[in-house]
Amino acid sequence: MSKQRYKAFRAVEPVKLKGFLDGLFRRTPRFHYIVKIEPSRISPEEMLEILEPFRSKIEWYRKEKSLVLVHPDYDPDEMPEWLSIAPSELEASDIIDFEEIERDLGY
Repeated sequence: MSKQRYKAFRAVEPVKLKGFLDGLFRRTPRFHYIVKIEPSRISPEEMLEILEPFRSKIEWYRKEKSLVLVHPDYDPDEMPEWLSIAPSELEASDIIDFEEIERDLGY
């Protein structure tokens, strides 16, 4: 497959994650994104604290394109439904596929 299906961003510290999200939501959704969180620098709890103020913007973005976070240490029972999160980039890619099918079917 020669066409890249998504863009990846690595968030190695909280300020980088906040900056990425600020820039992402200033424009119309054009790409699927996988955001790889550095687990040694951003805990799942801290990640949620950073993301909560962006909740409505994340929900708006996900109507058009996927935004999937990758954090190997997350607890799926502790994550809100408005977030797409996976433990690996491969699983995040699968989520993008699934979400595209849902959007195509009108869900």
